[in-house]
Amino acid sequence: MVRFLGIESLTLLSLLMGITEAQPPSACGRFIPSSRIVGGSVAEVGSWPWQASVQILESHHCGGTLIASRWVLSAAHCFASLSDPSLFAILLGSYNLSNPGLESVLVKVKQIIIHSNYTELIKGQDIALIELETPVNFTQHIQPACLPGSSIVFPPRLGCWVAGWGNIGPQVPLPEPELLQEVLLPLIDRATCETLYSDYKKPGIVEVIKDDMICAGYMEGGKDACQGDSGGPLLCPWNGDWVLAGVVSWGDVCAAPKRPGIYIRISAHTSWILRHAPEVKSSFINALNLTTPCNGCSLVAFANIAMLLSLINNIIAIIFIY
Repeated sequence: MVRFLGIESLTLLSLLMGITEAQPPSACGRFIPSSRIVGGSVAEVGSWPWQASVQILESHHCGGTLIASRWVLSAAHCFASLSDPSLFAILLGSYNLSNPGLESVLVKVKQIIIHSNYTELIKGQDIALIELETPVNFTQHIQPACLPGSSIVFPPRLGCWVAGWGNIGPQVPLPEPELLQEVLLPLIDRATCETLYSDYKKPGIVEVIKDDMICAGYMEGGKDACQGDSGGPLLCPWNGDWVLAGVVSWGDVCAAPKRPGIYIRISAHTSWILRHAPEVKSSFINALNLTTPCNGCSLVAFANIAMLLSLINNIIAIIFIY
């Protein structure tokens, strides 16, 4: 923490950087500072405290996101063939699946609510709510993510993060010790994504990328979510919070060129979520003024302290010169 800056310097810096007065922090999606590297793979311990592992017989099955003390959001297709709650448990607060650690908890599932309109991946509505048998206590390693209100629109090219314990390549399982993986992906506008998946169109299908879908990935491929990441979070920075923009749903070959990942857009399902889990209302955030894409950065655009200090020194030098 830099403590020597005066109020005048901070005010001047804020004006030059276009930063407005900070909004009060929410109780969800709290930013956890880290030194994660763009293009890296292994997440830092505690960096994604809402990350959930949906497990069957203590084995990872799908991903999920904690959105309230007793609710986890995941993908409907994870439960298409197995939906008996007694078969599942939710692991929270873990980073290492092989050795979850004392910070983690394994909670039984009370019920699984699959969207009633879900039939198959390509038709959308691939979303499910998991109610835990007992509420969890929030800790440094267990926190809820924020949810986007229906008015929030994330701009194309915004750098967002996907995390999970899925395959690290086509048919390549995550090796021991099964550490949480993360990848930074830019959002892709719907029209471009529709063009990239145009060969998926069949008779009677007007569009492949439905209104409740959002795309993310690189044209050159190489980075993507994969099998086992299904149901996990696509998290985007928004006004100082991490917001669950999407749920990992489907795609073509993992990380293939011009084949971005397809995610279910959470803001399209606000009413459905609140109807089944009204207590998660406090996790929703409203639209704020975000008009400029982050262009691949993480939450803090000027996280490099050295760059900040250099900028401040230049400002001071200019002031003294003139």
